[in-house]
Amino acid sequence: MLAVTGGKGGTGKTTTTLGLAAAYARQRRRPTVVDADRDMPNLAIAAEAAGLTGVDVVANRNGRHVSEALPTRPPGPVLVDCPAGAGPDAIDPVRRADRAVAVTTGSRESVEDALKTAELARAVGTPIAGLVVTHRGRVPDGLAETIGADHAVAVPTVEEPLTAPNAAAAYGRLADALQPRRSPRK
Repeated sequence: MLAVTGGKGGTGKTTTTLGLAAAYARQRRRPTVVDADRDMPNLAIAAEAAGLTGVDVVANRNGRHVSEALPTRPPGPVLVDCPAGAGPDAIDPVRRADRAVAVTTGSRESVEDALKTAELARAVGTPIAGLVVTHRGRVPDGLAETIGADHAVAVPTVEEPLTAPNAAAAYGRLADALQPRRSPRK
């Protein structure tokens, strides 16, 4: 299971979750995306608006705990769209995941929150496997190393981040590099 996380709201966690899922769907891996955000569960709405195919979406319109939303026998990789912040609802899906992807913009505040999120992930035993920097043409020098991410991509500002060729290519590169495991560890 791959947790898509970040301390700050509005950085692109939901879009990144769907972008990675779309990349796995293009690989015919049948991903499942799970909305772990109990306060603003918008993953299913965003997936429907994007017209994603080949992706199983677990909505969370009733504010379920992530443990109640996870599929028991997923057909492919499981990606969890985590809520912002550092509270129990944000940390629990990260704790349950095999690995995490930190999402940030290039702003100082967002990067600081991503660093805190990476530290929290490591504190619960979940490595940061990837970094996504949204609204940027490139990953700032040294940021992936500072966060401790094995792989990093920049997703430029585009009108349709799930279908624009350069954004889809960035998510595809990260999906290729991550190759998540098929079942939850914890």
